[in-house]
Amino acid sequence: MKTTGMVVKTIGNSCILLTNEGEYKKVPLPVDGEIRVGQIIVQEGRKKRFTFLRYFTVAACLLLIILTGQLYLGRTQPAAAFVTIDINPSIELAVLSDKKVASARGLNSDGVAILEEVKVKGLDLHEAVELIVAQAVADQFLNIKEDNVILVTLTTDNNGKPVVDLESIYESIKSPVELNGLDTEVIIEPVETAVRQEAEKAGISTGRYLLLQKTAKRGIDVCAGEINAMSLEKFEKDKKISVAELLSENGGDDSSGDKDKEVEKAVKKGIYKKQHNSKENDDNKKAGYYTGIERTDTDNGKMAANEYIEKKDIEKKGMEKKKDGPEHSGNKQKNQK
Repeated sequence: MKTTGMVVKTIGNSCILLTNEGEYKKVPLPVDGEIRVGQIIVQEGRKKRFTFLRYFTVAACLLLIILTGQLYLGRTQPAAAFVTIDINPSIELAVLSDKKVASARGLNSDGVAILEEVKVKGLDLHEAVELIVAQAVADQFLNIKEDNVILVTLTTDNNGKPVVDLESIYESIKSPVELNGLDTEVIIEPVETAVRQEAEKAGISTGRYLLLQKTAKRGIDVCAGEINAMSLEKFEKDKKISVAELLSENGGDDSSGDKDKEVEKAVKKGIYKKQHNSKENDDNKKAGYYTGIERTDTDNGKMAANEYIEKKDIEKKGMEKKKDGPEHSGNKQKNQK
């Protein structure tokens, strides 16, 4: 912008002009020629420096505000509870108040391997548990030849109550186990948050930490490294003690009861159930309701966990369609008449 005015004062490389509008403005001295006080000059106004820098700064601030807002909105919510699943794979799930899985981590190499095969983040807790157990069956961590053991721990709230119904977790485990006819002990134990924190310091899962504590009280010789490496089924065989018995307050005696039926016992405030193989699975298979991972001694024919869940969904829809089919068809014919 051009500025016309009379020079009233010179200051270094600048001068003060009295413009035609009666304003005083400071402008740079012309590059050529001498300037005298009282001289009328026409001068290009100095281009504002830092214009680009100013715009860049404003843009950077806006970007920072936007990113900060997104980070705040997308910030990970605090977990309402932590669920650990121990077979030989040990896995911990962080669960939100809406029962969705916020994160999952393998606590040993087998646990890491399972989570590489199934993605459970964002799933409902029950669906995630079912998927993990199904994959454990697919990978032969749970199989027909063994007396399988699954230990689940769930941190409690400030009132000492589990944030998820224990029975519903058992049903999620039972589904893939029962459909494959596996003999399986299932122990689900609520624990205080402090116990989980101690387990983290020890570098093992909460469930295995409980076993470590109980074995120490019983005088059973076992170290953290040993208990973290072996499957719970092998632990029971090597130490000649039941996990349920070890965790129960009263010793978990099971002298009574039919061994061919499902047995339920209280384990502190948790639950213990033993799922036995029965003819019911064969009957269901004949009726077309048997789904799951095919039992095999080799890798051939094993069904991946995702396929297991997908097949279950397809069968469920098929059963519903079959159930509603005749009635729907009859109504349709009546309407046509």
